[in-house]
Amino acid sequence: MKHGKMFYLSMILATAAMVLASFSTATADPAKYAKLKPMTLIYPHTSPKSEANALMADLIKKYAEAETGGKLTIEVMPAAQLGTAQETAQQLQDGSVNLSSEQVYSMVDFIPEVSVFDMLFMFSTYDKNTIDKTLNAGPVNKFLQEKYNKAGFQLLGYMQGATFRETTSNRKLNGPADFKGMKIRTLPSNNFVVGWKALGTAPTPITIGELYLALQQKLVEAQENPYDIVLSNNFNEVQKYLCATHHNLYIMHIVMNKKFYDSLPKEYREALELAVKKARTEIGNSMPQLADKSKKELLKRGMTLIEYDNKAFGQFRASVKPQWDSIRKIAGNQVVDMMVKELSANSKKK
Repeated sequence: MKHGKMFYLSMILATAAMVLASFSTATADPAKYAKLKPMTLIYPHTSPKSEANALMADLIKKYAEAETGGKLTIEVMPAAQLGTAQETAQQLQDGSVNLSSEQVYSMVDFIPEVSVFDMLFMFSTYDKNTIDKTLNAGPVNKFLQEKYNKAGFQLLGYMQGATFRETTSNRKLNGPADFKGMKIRTLPSNNFVVGWKALGTAPTPITIGELYLALQQKLVEAQENPYDIVLSNNFNEVQKYLCATHHNLYIMHIVMNKKFYDSLPKEYREALELAVKKARTEIGNSMPQLADKSKKELLKRGMTLIEYDNKAFGQFRASVKPQWDSIRKIAGNQVVDMMVKELSANSKKK
């Protein structure tokens, strides 16, 4: 099982080297920060050091510290040192930590409107630029920022590369009908469980550390994760089909405690926003390359790829309508309708 992790790590290190090579330590304007009091921000997250979110956190630290000449420093605490993603969100809301980045689903209990990101197949047919325009500018961003603020958070941006959670299985999944009756491991999220039930499967939350054995022992016959996670965990050894379902966008949000953000000098706020924008853009741009390399390696190791056209994705969306209806009750019609409208409109602005 070590082979997959070593290959994945080598790809991550190559990606990190490429991204960090573009990093400059020059301060943009030292005089701008000369009279400001030095500050240190606490930045926990749950990602291992090799994952895209961890690379982004390290870049945010480097860019912010470089921009301010070290007057603003960030202490990054990776790999769940301070608890789960949900616990980190609580600490952020309480103000015991200052800044964090996690998968958006972890914030559902605090901001019901972000349940819109859990809607299966919402983003499946859109490219990175379309999604980025929709989420990081315009009415969707404004609406969600208000909801984050109301809950005590400041949204600094969303990081994504139009890469997705995909499905692997020992069953050939040519379309929605083939999912019926299949026992699949899913995320421990009620929105996901409802969605997979709508597809006719039997969703079973299992921790990632126990998943390989569960697949090997046929406790479940399928699972869903991004290509790089499939590779790093060697699921190709116990799964035959690699199904490009694109059912859920792999996305992180970068969030601060609202009161702390408002208390910062304007110069520090601007430095942080600039650092986040540069870091999320660079890592987001590298994610498709990493996903493609992981997919090719999985196929090289014997998995069989199944892809779907727009007609099939339409059928998938129709199949999960019960989940969309359920999430509309949680997130509200306004954000769902706005997301659908803006994705469609931005996809036409090429």
